[in-house]
Amino acid sequence: MPPTVLMDSLNGIRRRVKVLSVMFGVGLVLAATVGAILGIVFIDYLLRLPAVPRFTIMLAGLVGVGWCVYRYVVKPLRSKLSISDVAGRLEHAFPSFDDRLRSTIDFSRAEMPGSEVMKDRVITEATRLAAEIDLNRAVVFKPVAYSMAAAAAALALMVALAFINPSLTK
Repeated sequence: MPPTVLMDSLNGIRRRVKVLSVMFGVGLVLAATVGAILGIVFIDYLLRLPAVPRFTIMLAGLVGVGWCVYRYVVKPLRSKLSISDVAGRLEHAFPSFDDRLRSTIDFSRAEMPGSEVMKDRVITEATRLAAEIDLNRAVVFKPVAYSMAAAAAALALMVALAFINPSLTK
């Protein structure tokens, strides 16, 4: 695996992490939004609120959903995840790299002082280790699956409630 292939692999992992973080946020926001809607409807149904408190509660729910969208979708979407950050996480997940991955990135980016032979050796060892290890194992899909399942369950609950009591949708 040449260093360019290693860099392409790290870029691919970076893109995958970014997509998964946005998907996690979307699932979380959908579940929170449905929960907020159901909570607001339940509070309004129990307390039979007049117009001003009802508006206040809806506005608070809207602000909460807006904050969730910003925090869990917009912020990860706009975040700058560098290849060096990805390499650091991979080194943490796979201790056998022993700082070789970040050093490889540093060596391939700019002219670093030091022995060219030593740089080549570090790059060779890092690419050899990367070829032996499936780097995608460090990217965990389980939290994304849970947040998407929570969103699907919340939406299913909302649809089921609409079918059970059609007067809720009026």
